Amino acid sequence: MKTERTQMVVAPEFGRTGRAWRPARLEGLPRLTRDEAALALRLEGVFPEDQRDRLVEAIRSRVEDVAQEKVRLDFEEIALKSHAALQKELSDPALLATLSIAPHLPRALLEVELGLSHALVDLLLGGAGETVALRALSDIEEGVVSFVLLEALRAVSSVRGTDVATLQLESMLRTSQDAMAMLSSDGPILVFQVRVTVGTQPGHARLAIPLAALPEGRPALSGPRFEAAVGSHLGRLSSVRTELRCSVGYAELTLGDVRALRPGDVVLVESPTARPDRGEGGIGWLEVGRGRRARIESELALAERGWQVTLKAFHPGERGWAGKAPGAAEEAAEAALEAGAEAIASPQAEAPEVSEVTHPQEEGSIMSGNGGEGSELLGDVPVQLSVELARIPMTADQVVALRIGQVVELHRGANEPVELTINGKAVARGELVEIEGQLGVRVQSLVG
Repeated sequence: MKTERTQMVVAPEFGRTGRAWRPARLEGLPRLTRDEAALALRLEGVFPEDQRDRLVEAIRSRVEDVAQEKVRLDFEEIALKSHAALQKELSDPALLATLSIAPHLPRALLEVELGLSHALVDLLLGGAGETVALRALSDIEEGVVSFVLLEALRAVSSVRGTDVATLQLESMLRTSQDAMAMLSSDGPILVFQVRVTVGTQPGHARLAIPLAALPEGRPALSGPRFEAAVGSHLGRLSSVRTELRCSVGYAELTLGDVRALRPGDVVLVESPTARPDRGEGGIGWLEVGRGRRARIESELALAERGWQVTLKAFHPGERGWAGKAPGAAEEAAEAALEAGAEAIASPQAEAPEVSEVTHPQEEGSIMSGNGGEGSELLGDVPVQLSVELARIPMTADQVVALRIGQVVELHRGANEPVELTINGKAVARGELVEIEGQLGVRVQSLVG
């Protein structure tokens, strides 16, 4: 399929007013731990947010049709419980059933309060749903409630479809001891507690799903679903401002070297993908943010109005600059630089002409200041500095609209300064120079 070449000129300014920006503060928001946030993503795989209201309504409507009485469902609690804690909460006698999610996955457990079970049986057998003395269900009564459960699960399938894992009724159990023996004890158990009212009879139902049975995270959107999801948010994206960064190489230094950089130092570039110092193009790597979601390989060329790039291919994120794997080192470096940790110094008898070693801390070095006693431990941490040729201000909807073959103007001329950055955070600005045939960046000023 032939790709059309289009051209987009991005305005370098967004009509800045000159007024100072004030940070927005949101009060009263719940605090989530990392584990709770990960659980929320796993829940999305079982009960997608856009389906939850429809799921509840489908179950309520189906049980109402079967019982011929008004039904109300209200979620009361969603919590993680240990195997032992859940066992203490289960009561005997009760209606207990095991549910299978998919082959070879741990079973889920459903508990229906005994009074509610008797009311359902009485309604389906022609009664008024009155409360009776609590006793274990007979085989016939158990079969009646099983029918109601099957209809409720069928309503779930009608909403979720058949291409995803669904809950299926597997067996009925007599005692809580039998139920807990069927339930996996490996890891925590996710418990949904729902208040159910059938006619005038209130009660509770509880669904327990071992965490190991949940998907790892939210299903990835792709193809038409992804385009539809993005399209639904384009109105919001038009007000979100960001930057598209174009890099042409990287340098690998230690954190101690980075802290000790000063004007006049030269940082040698490893495996540059272009030679802007000679006016020669090549490959430019485009990133938004830290580039972990995706990066764009582009063809860099010098035109009449300055440098421009033609988008060639999108590459997945979670990689380092142009394929070198990033680790926690870059994040540690950024945090240390922001904290202004004490620079690690190794005095040199004779300073080399091309500086890639540390300098004694002095006024003007990057992030000089007082750090903790353990700051010296970070001095030998290797980090990658990207050599950024240009940063292009954009709105998020413009980033989403980028296409292969598109031409983007960088609004940068030949021989203009570049930036050295870590994780998108600038630490120094300088000029491109050539040292014995190798590309380098001579530091002109420090940032931060």
